Amino acid sequence: VWNDTQTIINILFANDILTANANLLKATQNNNKEQYCNLCSYMDNTTANKDTAMKEHEGDANSNNIISISNATIEFQTSSKAIASYDHIIMKNNNDDDRPVTVRETRV
Repeated sequence: VWNDTQTIINILFANDILTANANLLKATQNNNKEQYCNLCSYMDNTTANKDTAMKEHEGDANSNNIISISNATIEFQTSSKAIASYDHIIMKNNNDDDRPVTVRETRV
């Protein structure tokens, strides 16, 4: 019974983690600093410079366009910590040859 319960709970947590990561990527892509800050656990009301937090952690959203996300994996570390990894293909707007770049990203 415990293994069946754990499997169901892991599926629910995995869905929550993937949804949170998708929302974070959307906020980054749309340059939505308010939504980005609301989604980040390290951000709180005392964080001094919310306006630059997204750029410091994600780079310049205006210079990249996410084309696709694939190969998502989730590794549960503890009951409250998981590592989500995925590939995303981006097109750098300032790239002279306009070829997409694949980046493997990992978030805790």
